[in-house]
Amino acid sequence: MNNINIITSFFLSHIIDPNIQNRNNELIKIIYIHIHSPHVDKIYLYIDDDISYNKLKELFQSRLDDGKIIIIEIGKQPLYSDLFKYANESLQGKICMITNSDIYIHECDNRLINMLPTTPNLLFALTRHEHDMSCPLINNYMGSHDCFIFNSPLNGDFIKNIEFTQNNWRSENKLLRELVKVNIKILNPCNQIQIVHLHNSDIREKDRIWIIDDYSNEDPNCHSIPCVL
Repeated sequence: MNNINIITSFFLSHIIDPNIQNRNNELIKIIYIHIHSPHVDKIYLYIDDDISYNKLKELFQSRLDDGKIIIIEIGKQPLYSDLFKYANESLQGKICMITNSDIYIHECDNRLINMLPTTPNLLFALTRHEHDMSCPLINNYMGSHDCFIFNSPLNGDFIKNIEFTQNNWRSENKLLRELVKVNIKILNPCNQIQIVHLHNSDIREKDRIWIIDDYSNEDPNCHSIPCVL
């Protein structure tokens, strides 16, 4: 069985507010879930600031010591290009999952994960289930993809064109289109590999920007509709 290496970011808000603290607790819980998941090998983190890093050390020092959690960089909100470049350069030959920080693996068909090492430039772009296991974005597919699973390295020619952060409007559309342009095959077996969005707090950023995608009117999501393999 090929276990998955999580590559993501970790940031806790410093604002003193009960609702924001609930959101922080969700992001901390995600780390706990990754640590205890039978599907996860290691967790690689970009950490936004020293306050978040100190909290991570307070809660997970033993897992930092034993290498379950590995710090990539402190003081940086990563771009998609950073995440994919790290996977390509530092985790060659390993299964990687680049994901939003509030996503965890609920169920995983390991037969699909085991396909990846023998299928170059295949990537699973997964649509999520919600915290209550409802799946409106799957049932009424709208192009949402919260994680990307692949065997490293991919054809990296697309990386120079994805220099933007996660969680911006249309960022996933732009990423998908860039992947398609370099002939990476995208599949979305989101009911066989179930990811869950832990966001019951419903705290959301108010300053999200739009990622300009000006290639054509073709919908890149036609390559990534929910499927069964």
